[in-house]
Amino acid sequence: MAITQRTTIISTAEDGTEICRAYSTRKLLKFDELSEEAQESILQRHWDINVDYEWWEHIYEDAATIGLRIDGFDLGNKRSIEGELTENLLDCCLLIRKHHGKGCDTFQTARGYLREYGKALGKWRKVELADDPEYYSDYAPIDWINAFECEDEAQELMEQFKLGLLQDYYSILNREYEYQTSEEQVKLTVVAVENLYTEDGTPATPIIR
Repeated sequence: MAITQRTTIISTAEDGTEICRAYSTRKLLKFDELSEEAQESILQRHWDINVDYEWWEHIYEDAATIGLRIDGFDLGNKRSIEGELTENLLDCCLLIRKHHGKGCDTFQTARGYLREYGKALGKWRKVELADDPEYYSDYAPIDWINAFECEDEAQELMEQFKLGLLQDYYSILNREYEYQTSEEQVKLTVVAVENLYTEDGTPATPIIR
């Protein structure tokens, strides 16, 4: 239902004495009462209403739970993302299996690198044993893993794993941005604000998310 807003305009002299008084009225409408043209104008004007705050924080927090710290990203021309692992590869993979489902890209990345890491560890262990089987005979499995982490091959796998995870999270961030800036989501937010507009789509008051 349209609302009629009445505004009083008072003109005064230099000494503050009222000279005259005028009135103006305008019809205010809800978003869904506007014409399609006015609605489209509003949606275009407020395309970033869902991303004008730290919308990425929950994604950063999710990454932190699996041992990845995201330091920054750029979805524009650079198309880049930066970050570091806060856990070793094996612990990251365990955390991903705990917190992420099999359908997640991160789960597939972890499974692939865990397989490669296991192969490299087994190969390295055989070579080490061949050099001096008596010296390494008392090594427990965890000792082998700890020793292998210092090897160049293990470090290279860790670096590749990190880059793979960062790429997964870049895709997650990009999908979230596209979702939040889609016309459907922008419209849902604009309607939820319950602002009033003039017939041409000009807001009666500023839209605050």
